[in-house]
Amino acid sequence: MINVSRSSTLQNGFQSCVNDSTSSDALKFVLEHLGDAQGLFKLLLPLQSGYIFQSDFLERRMVDCLNVDRVKGFVTPGQQLEGRTTEAYQAMNLSDLLPYCYGALKVEKDGSAYVNEELVNRLSFPWLSHSPVARKLLALLGGGSLLKFGGYHIAAASLNIGLVVVMSTDEHLLSIIAYVAEQLGFETAPAKSVAIAQNKFQTRQLDITNIYCRLVKCPADLERLLAEDGPRLEYPLIVKPSKDWSSEGIWKVDNEEELRHRVPMLWQDSLIAWHGRDVVIETFIEGPEVDANMVLVNGQVVFFEANDDFPSTRDVIDGHENDGQDADRTSAPMANFVKTSNVLPCHYAETADVVGSGRLIDLEPKTPAASTAKPVDILLVEIHPRAPDFQECEATGHAYGFCYYILSYHLRMELIAAEKGGIYRIGDVCTAILQQAPHLHKHVVKFTDPKTGIVYGNFIAYILAVSRTDRRDAIRVGHELRCMVREYTNGF
Repeated sequence: MINVSRSSTLQNGFQSCVNDSTSSDALKFVLEHLGDAQGLFKLLLPLQSGYIFQSDFLERRMVDCLNVDRVKGFVTPGQQLEGRTTEAYQAMNLSDLLPYCYGALKVEKDGSAYVNEELVNRLSFPWLSHSPVARKLLALLGGGSLLKFGGYHIAAASLNIGLVVVMSTDEHLLSIIAYVAEQLGFETAPAKSVAIAQNKFQTRQLDITNIYCRLVKCPADLERLLAEDGPRLEYPLIVKPSKDWSSEGIWKVDNEEELRHRVPMLWQDSLIAWHGRDVVIETFIEGPEVDANMVLVNGQVVFFEANDDFPSTRDVIDGHENDGQDADRTSAPMANFVKTSNVLPCHYAETADVVGSGRLIDLEPKTPAASTAKPVDILLVEIHPRAPDFQECEATGHAYGFCYYILSYHLRMELIAAEKGGIYRIGDVCTAILQQAPHLHKHVVKFTDPKTGIVYGNFIAYILAVSRTDRRDAIRVGHELRCMVREYTNGF
């Protein structure tokens, strides 16, 4: 790596290279940004020879790095790099040096030392292959959103892979697709395992300890359950489709009357068409929830991360988090279990309490710790046999520089769902609130709202809010942004 400072001498030196017919991408990058504010360029040069595994590795790994204004890689999938010694580079003039650059950064001058350290931390993995990287053809069979397919497409292009796509937006077809792939001899997750993971009742049988769980398919099944188990049912209970999606149709019931009311609601034609008739009735589990995501290759875990799921609107209502006021039920948030936010990295402890200070909620270890003679239950909620949802992939990509399709700070992912029915006509809410609060710009690395055409389920916005100081600051920033969205949209 060499540092190049912005100066008139430098500008003249680069301009003199323009007439060279072999002018490189590195030269174009530097000339394009020479007129920017004060700073310096870091030109990255290979010391070893090899072939590029993934062409966008630099942009992915240096994403959101502090003190970095711009990042640009100059390599193509499978490209061969010829490494030189430090002494050889030092003996070259500028025009001879630039074609060797595999990437460059435009950084703030005062942050050069920090960026040097981050380059070592973030690029300390084998991104060069000793042998040529052959182009491959991959058949992508799966279910998921078009947004998720876009992620696969970008990753495949960077890995020198051609894609043949057979994809359904209906994730319920995943087990069928896995079965067909098995019959054709393709590499795939076991169809039986996928089917179990997609069926909440069958998944529960993997971890049935101390959990009440029954399956009903019709009103007669419900009456039979109440006749047999009614007197010994311990409320509250959870009612949900066995094949649910995006937390639709999940209800918490506190008594038999509510149970009789909620279960038949899941047998409406609109819900049956998507979720089927199987309804699970099970114990309500109170306590913090953690998302654990793993990437397995040939049975080995090659990447793992965990993040904290924060309370849903139903949890908040049950916890009486309404500023001590008895809000009118017609204006209160919808009491559902749609995810509201995640925080990365996970603040996991074997036992934890959900604690609040004002309206900020976080997890803290219980004190004193629970006795080892009575271990706390850690219960399986569900399994998703696929890449995480779009917003989770985005958050992980920014927090860890890892692409799920193929820790640099604390990050809170705010998922802002609609709280009222109707048509959203409010427009670009994320841009609007950032214009109102410029002090939050440095804390927001990405946002999406309906004006962009990219929404997810019933969410009107999602925001990736970061803090480079501590977890609580990330939670504070995320909460402030959420409140501003609610105020701007008049509680929509």
